[in-house]
Amino acid sequence: MTQAKPSLLIVDDIAANREILTRRFARRDFDITEADCGFRALELIRRQRFDLVLLDVMMPDLDGLEVLRRIRREHSPASLPVIMVTAKTESVDIAEAFAAGANDYITKPVDFVVAVARLTTQLARKQAEEKIQQANDSLRDLTESLERRVVDRTAELVTTNEQLRKEIAERERKQNEIHYLAHHDALTRP
Repeated sequence: MTQAKPSLLIVDDIAANREILTRRFARRDFDITEADCGFRALELIRRQRFDLVLLDVMMPDLDGLEVLRRIRREHSPASLPVIMVTAKTESVDIAEAFAAGANDYITKPVDFVVAVARLTTQLARKQAEEKIQQANDSLRDLTESLERRVVDRTAELVTTNEQLRKEIAERERKQNEIHYLAHHDALTRP
């Protein structure tokens, strides 16, 4: 079974940056979609599914951190990893991105070997999370099925128990009647 190419959304207001990243990641067998601004990125994310987002921090319309905050309202870091890509290298900027929900942080100029390693790690983590979720869903379905079977079986046992009690009561009544008839004469009444 062939696996689909991972879908990558590249968000950067500078066309040359998008072009370089698109060309390099396309060679690595990614399915690439580009967005030139934060609003376009959010629109694309609403309309289609992505495996990962590379998000520039500094954009004129809506900065990357605000885009990230809006993404996190709908998507967890596990369901849609976001890697920030920026020339901002100060530790306070990096910490702010992580606080907003970034999965990782890459500085410009992009070291492509490092970028591929970080994307690969995030995609592997996402796939592992999805497998765990599928396993949990299967386990939940199995548990619910077993609980329904227990409820059904318990109801059957209650019904059977009631029938047995009735049969035992009827047998005891008949045995008492037989015992009475065996020890009493209807004519002489001893």
